[in-house]
Amino acid sequence: MSSSHRSHLTCRPTTGTTTSARRSGSALAQQLIGEPLPIIKCDHCWRLVVRHVSSMPKHPEWVFFKCEKDGDGCKFWYWEEEYIDLLIARNLLDVGALVARDEAREDAMFKFEEEEKKKVCKLEKPVGKRNNVVNKEMEKALIGLTGAVKEVVFLLKCVIFLVVFFVLVLLAKNWWSM
Repeated sequence: MSSSHRSHLTCRPTTGTTTSARRSGSALAQQLIGEPLPIIKCDHCWRLVVRHVSSMPKHPEWVFFKCEKDGDGCKFWYWEEEYIDLLIARNLLDVGALVARDEAREDAMFKFEEEEKKKVCKLEKPVGKRNNVVNKEMEKALIGLTGAVKEVVFLLKCVIFLVVFFVLVLLAKNWWSM
């Protein structure tokens, strides 16, 4: 790739860009922390970059990626979130597949929770007229609660979709403005 076509993220000074209270990187990048990531080559010397974990008190256990020659002429150095954004900008991460995988996990978890609720919430056969009325009221309350939970899960999925959509729009806007 020629230097004129490189992303604006390739060589950015990192001194003072992050603090221990707030990490840099997009919301999508922060969701992908800890996921296996591809290792790319340094933009300057073409050596593979290296993954490290910070032992500094200001950034304990934070993951960063740098060139082997960092400090010796190469300036390739990114916190994990910034590195993820760089991979996304270079189309080296399939964001759609990651989102689909997360949605599948959520769906599986929701189904599991629903099955567990069914097991736990099965009402015993009522004994007498009064217990029958109480059980019917409890059943109505549980049905209403189940509907409310489904609505909340749907709204959360909508919010996640909108966040991912806006991140992609911002990335596309930044990509085309270069």
